[in-house]
Amino acid sequence: MRRAAAARANESGLQILTLPNLAARLAGGFRSLVPSEQLDRAIQQALAAGGFKEIEKVRHLPGMTRAVSRALRKVWDADVSLRADATNARLADLALIENRVRRELPLAAALPIDLRDAALSRLLHAARTIGPLMIDRLSWIPPLWRPLIDALAKEVPVEWIASPHAETAWFAGRIVRAPEMENAAPAAVSCADPHHEVIESLRWARYLIASGTAHPDQIAIVSAGTAPWDDHFRALAPDAGFRLAFPHGIPALSTRDGQRCAALADVLQHGLNQQRLRRLVSLCRGERSAFERLPANWLAALPRGATLSRPEEWRRAISAAATSDASLAGAADALPIVDILARGISAAAEAAVLVLHGRALQLWQSALRSAPPEAIELSLRTSRFESDHDPADSVVWCSARELATSPRPYVRLLGLTDRHWPRRQGNDSVVPDHVLSSAIVDVDPVAEADRRHFRIIVEAATGRAVLSRGRRSAQGGRVGRSLLSEGQPEEHLSRTRVPEHAWNEADRIMARPQDAAEIGQVRSADACWRDWHLERFTPHDGKFDAEHPVVVRSIERVQSATSLRRMLRDPLGFVWRYALGWNAPRDREQPLTILPDEFGKLVHELLRRAVDALEPVPGYARASDAEIETAVADASSAVRDAVAAAGTDAAGAAMAQHRGLRGIVGSRGIAAQGDNGRGHPKLDRSTVRPTERRRHGAATAVGSDHSGHNTRDARQARWLHR
Repeated sequence: MRRAAAARANESGLQILTLPNLAARLAGGFRSLVPSEQLDRAIQQALAAGGFKEIEKVRHLPGMTRAVSRALRKVWDADVSLRADATNARLADLALIENRVRRELPLAAALPIDLRDAALSRLLHAARTIGPLMIDRLSWIPPLWRPLIDALAKEVPVEWIASPHAETAWFAGRIVRAPEMENAAPAAVSCADPHHEVIESLRWARYLIASGTAHPDQIAIVSAGTAPWDDHFRALAPDAGFRLAFPHGIPALSTRDGQRCAALADVLQHGLNQQRLRRLVSLCRGERSAFERLPANWLAALPRGATLSRPEEWRRAISAAATSDASLAGAADALPIVDILARGISAAAEAAVLVLHGRALQLWQSALRSAPPEAIELSLRTSRFESDHDPADSVVWCSARELATSPRPYVRLLGLTDRHWPRRQGNDSVVPDHVLSSAIVDVDPVAEADRRHFRIIVEAATGRAVLSRGRRSAQGGRVGRSLLSEGQPEEHLSRTRVPEHAWNEADRIMARPQDAAEIGQVRSADACWRDWHLERFTPHDGKFDAEHPVVVRSIERVQSATSLRRMLRDPLGFVWRYALGWNAPRDREQPLTILPDEFGKLVHELLRRAVDALEPVPGYARASDAEIETAVADASSAVRDAVAAAGTDAAGAAMAQHRGLRGIVGSRGIAAQGDNGRGHPKLDRSTVRPTERRRHGAATAVGSDHSGHNTRDARQARWLHR
């Protein structure tokens, strides 16, 4: 914002620098502060070298690079020398890492403490290289840079434009206070939850712009920490009709490039299957990836129900598709890609070069530099891209720390609850209190910083300040008011209220039912909802033409027990499932890729062996639960060994055994109920009489599609016999 103000005021020749850039300018020699990515990479190499006293056992853990980087920055900001206390093993480890990092850095990159010392050694050039210095609205300066500021004050004029709440007691130069102004008391509102807070803040900002009260560059939405609201703003802001800038960066996973990286991480970490690979291919389409060389419809030719969790299964499926369609011969080029993806997270770097491109590839490589490949999901979750809009001409959504250095006249503060503002901070994971007191290393505690930023932002809001909080957290728990907003009368905002100003078209329509009634889709949805509660048949009850070919084909197919039952009990559900092909979302357990006849042979062999083991003594009807479980376990082992010897997949046999017990065995009077802890289903003996079991057994087993309904029917049968 200061650069935009200088450009508007035509302040030619003004240099706007951060404190590290100020030190780098004075140090000369093209030196600069080490970038975060370069520092993380150097720390990663230092940890890999080993030889530590205390952190040796945890140096390979995911997140260790980030934790060490955070600890070193806190130590450097506090201007604490790690070499001063050689008796403390933890500090000695940190000093060793610091020395290794210093050796790994290129000559032009410097650690903060080294850059400060280099600048102090060249103070005699301050008059020519720096000139008059103005510290513009910083509320706090780390102790690391204070000696440099004090030394510069003796060489060149230094003044600090500071808020009354800024920490300036140590500063020996001239302090300039902003003129005090009479501000209206801030308004306090309570919303349902963080999502509702975002909606109300967008309504508020749009009203200020539409009414001409404020320009976008005069409006700010702020919170102590932005994480709970970032995703909501990313999802809702594009419909608001004004630009919203994220100075702290956009969450990478909220972008398409981030989702490409997430899809690749899902395949590498959680295993290869068709569903995950289809998602990866769809996201990488048109991005100059290795998938672009494949035929356009190669995935459409693969069977949807097949898991394809191994390269051999992909090879068989692609060969079968190419045999039936000659245009798919080029699909075999996907097999080398599948082989690499099947290697898992160890192939993270190689797989990324094949399927990612541009910004997505840069994000992936940056995430690998900041943490081990096994923690790639955590790294992606914390990664950010630059904002799409410039804060100089946009409404800003940012943290209180960022806004305190450039306050705006119209501001809405979110998250003023007892949990979030001020925030609580625990011990540092690398430098806890027993290693180095927080009074020494944590020179600007987060709670004190939040209070200071709150006072600065509210007092600078010459237009209007609104204090907002959620009555419940994002998880649904009740939260109380922050101590910073107590004493202010609070307005209760309902989620269903009619707003004074809508934030998008949908919000306007919801607030005006008479306008919504004029929209065709809304009228159709309303009619569908009303017809659903009528006893008579309506156009929304699934009516279709007589002899409709789709329905005729679904009826003429060979019916299973489940499809027949659904046809008689739920005709509309039958049409949805078997005519239109609509399926319920699948869970993460993947279906078995085995031919139906082979599946039936496995299950019936398991049943035969289990029943033969129980007959004639003690008898299936008289056997105890323990005897049934033992018989099933023995039969499972025998079937698994026989199938493995025949060359069929043993894991497939085990899955067939499990699904068979859930379906066919349940329909014959044995119901699967959980797991007995030994890898086999826990079984309950049915009370169906042996004669009834013999009479109905064959009929209940034929045609079952093993969907789980047979188990329910067996339980109902036991209840009826009782």
